[in-house]
Amino acid sequence: YDVITFNVKAAYLDSDSLKAIRQNLVEQAGVIDVYYQEGLVNEIAENIRSVSLIAIVVLIFFIFISVALIHNTVRLALYANRFLIKNMELVGASWEFISHPYIRRGAWHGVFSGLLASAGLLLLFLWIQNDIPGLRSLVDWAGIGMLFVLLMALGMAINTLSTYYVVRKYLKMRLDDLY
Repeated sequence: YDVITFNVKAAYLDSDSLKAIRQNLVEQAGVIDVYYQEGLVNEIAENIRSVSLIAIVVLIFFIFISVALIHNTVRLALYANRFLIKNMELVGASWEFISHPYIRRGAWHGVFSGLLASAGLLLLFLWIQNDIPGLRSLVDWAGIGMLFVLLMALGMAINTLSTYYVVRKYLKMRLDDLY
């Protein structure tokens, strides 16, 4: 008998899709049987689900840590300007006028940090691709591009919101509480 070996894309790596593929192939003329390791496929799918769940939990943890670190860094950076912020309010500047330059600077810092993180990830992807040539076909550059845009947007959002809340906090404080 002749044997034909083929690979299935990851999108079809579940038991229902494989059964449908098997059924379609068995109906072809000249095909006697189609064999694949159902147990192994189910184990791989279960392992992928477990690893994905663990990765999501780790991702949420790191996002929480990142937000806390960024917020505390912004708070420390604006702590030195607390008297300047309060003085601007005391001479009659509106809260929007006072907070706008700080928020704009926070947004630019967020975009820059997102670009820096994206550049680091790009270098990591390229390094891994050079070491493991088989991964070239698995890389989804559109998805990686979306990840880079998401990193810049998240960096900008986290910095902007942190700056907004810290500036508002200093504007709400009484002058005596700043000391």
